[in-house]
Amino acid sequence: DPPSVGVEGLEYTLSDDKQSYIITGIGKCTEANIVIPSEYKGLPVTSIASYCFRSCRSIESVVIPDSITYVGSNSFEECKNLKSVTIGNGITKIESQTFKYCSKLADVKLSEGIITIGEGAFANCQTLEKIDIPDSVEYIEDSAFYFCRNLKEAKISSKITYIGTAFVDCDNL
Repeated sequence: DPPSVGVEGLEYTLSDDKQSYIITGIGKCTEANIVIPSEYKGLPVTSIASYCFRSCRSIESVVIPDSITYVGSNSFEECKNLKSVTIGNGITKIESQTFKYCSKLADVKLSEGIITIGEGAFANCQTLEKIDIPDSVEYIEDSAFYFCRNLKEAKISSKITYIGTAFVDCDNL
């Protein structure tokens, strides 16, 4: 894949091994539709730090490229205007509370390769009506979709080995 042309102005930190970059904040970016670049200053962008975009009201959509292998917990928590998320093939786990309280989140595209959906990952996503969980997912941790009141449909593979209390208070499911 050629490097994705992402938005400008995000805040980056060079990784400890100096081989890649981590996105650590919104920086000076004013875009509503965030396309995370797969490369920055000639090196791959591989991570989004925990709490990175927390409570960022300007974000309406986010596309995470295949180069990203880690998205930290709470990284998009309380992004109240976030409506659409596309997660690339590099992610194996959606960390805890990643998209918690994203009250307008309605369109979630999860890639094959995700094995775990973490605790409270999509909790309180009030607008979410449908979720297609890839066949690669084996674990859906407790409260992953807690209080998703409008969730009507969840496509789940037979490969699931743990689902816990993932769908508590999903009254319309």
